[in-house]
Amino acid sequence: MLKTEDKLKIEMLHTMAPSQLASFQMLYQPLIGKDAACLYEVLSSMSVMNAKIKNHRILPELTGLSIERIEKSRHVLEQYLLMKTYYQGMSNTYIYQLFAPKEGDDFLRHEVFGRLYMSKMGKQVYEFNKLTFSRSSLNKEQYEEITIPIENVLKENWEERQEEQFLKLRPDSTSISGDMRLH
Repeated sequence: MLKTEDKLKIEMLHTMAPSQLASFQMLYQPLIGKDAACLYEVLSSMSVMNAKIKNHRILPELTGLSIERIEKSRHVLEQYLLMKTYYQGMSNTYIYQLFAPKEGDDFLRHEVFGRLYMSKMGKQVYEFNKLTFSRSSLNKEQYEEITIPIENVLKENWEERQEEQFLKLRPDSTSISGDMRLH
């Protein structure tokens, strides 16, 4: 059970484009509800601010939600792939990892989200948003792709010695950003 004293860190992995904000408001919000939408917006805003957040105490104040409703809303955001939650028991710390919403066209084509949206909002609203979020693209069915892959660039300019060096220097997922030291 989440408590206001539980420590909190927030990480936003991608910035939100205006089209993703429209997708969030017009497609996600009717499905996730106002509480989850409010929590997502507050967490997103907090993730870009320089203020250090120590615990969950500020969230009820900023969202107007009880700590229980915050936890339920967090679960909803996780189910809609807008957030992942990590917990470390020794330090009693949560990490909320936020993801940008899907583009509208991708959301409506999604196997689950598209069906849920049509079921809740009806065929007319679904059709309206299908037109609203459609991306125009050229029909390439009659064409053969002849693009040269990037691997050809490496084959011509890459040696085994460089590969070994690269593997040693390449950042991994455990690297902490902002902690670079020159030797």
